[in-house]
Amino acid sequence: MDVHDPTGLQLGSYRSPIVLEEIAQQDPQMVRPWQALGAAVLIPCLARDQHAGILALGEKRSGRLYTTEDLEIFFVLAAQLGLALENLAYLEAIKAAQEQLRQSDRLATAGRFAAAIAHEVKQPLTAITTFVETLPIRGDDAEFRAHFQAVVGGELQRMETTVRQLTDFARPQPPQRQRVDLRDIIRDAAALIQPECAKRGAELACQVPGPIEFDTDPHQIKQVLLNLALNGLDAMEATSWVRDRPRRLTISATADPQNVELSVTDSGCGLRPEEIPQIFEPFHTTKAEGTGLGLVVVKQIVEAHHGTIHVRSTYGQGTTFTVRLPRSGHEDSR
Repeated sequence: MDVHDPTGLQLGSYRSPIVLEEIAQQDPQMVRPWQALGAAVLIPCLARDQHAGILALGEKRSGRLYTTEDLEIFFVLAAQLGLALENLAYLEAIKAAQEQLRQSDRLATAGRFAAAIAHEVKQPLTAITTFVETLPIRGDDAEFRAHFQAVVGGELQRMETTVRQLTDFARPQPPQRQRVDLRDIIRDAAALIQPECAKRGAELACQVPGPIEFDTDPHQIKQVLLNLALNGLDAMEATSWVRDRPRRLTISATADPQNVELSVTDSGCGLRPEEIPQIFEPFHTTKAEGTGLGLVVVKQIVEAHHGTIHVRSTYGQGTTFTVRLPRSGHEDSR
């Protein structure tokens, strides 16, 4: 019976085994519920001299009375049960505290999520609204119409990117693995990155020694490359104040029998040592624009593939992200 049951509370002063027949005459009301359960002897389960529970012993099958030696053995057992019950109570308290922390984290994340949506969608909408309001006045101006089309198209693309990143972060999808050649993934990613590199005056180089076949989700790994590459292009954009500084983005790959390694290196502004531990935190960004989710999504995808991601950066010189993935689709073999 639970020690917090009203009947159990009447036993709180006992610190030794209680033979019910011996106290039946003194307090029959207290004894009656226990006898109804078939109990003959009650032994308090103590933890740090506090009642944690009660061990109830029924009559012996032989009909004999419990000896002093019997009760000593059960008293030791009850002491162990008392400690176990105390530990269980502590565990439940820890679980409750952890759940409160998780709930607080969820609320905090939801708040940052909402703020990110408001911030990243508001700016493009402001630009689009400004052009729409000006269109009736300058609609006949061909140069304005061309500029309007370019700006609105760019802002809509920016909003689409924001929504995609937020969706990828909030609802990550499990990898759909298939046997692929890594060269094909890099080629497809490079084809998408090249126009942006040309637009920003950056050179793109791909270095893959030969065929590298492994089990992976090609679409997700391509997204990893795209996110890392765009992150590198942004970093190089931040070094535009450095004259004659070459902008070079390099995607390379190597493999051994167990693992595949992908690296994306930029010649951008690099990271300060104190910034590195924070780069995979949701909504953390050093950019004037952006959700701070690009690298978070990358980490989610890599870990879903049982892989790892590491960053090596020198402030003022550049950064390299290295992704290590198991070729079999199972845990990374190191």
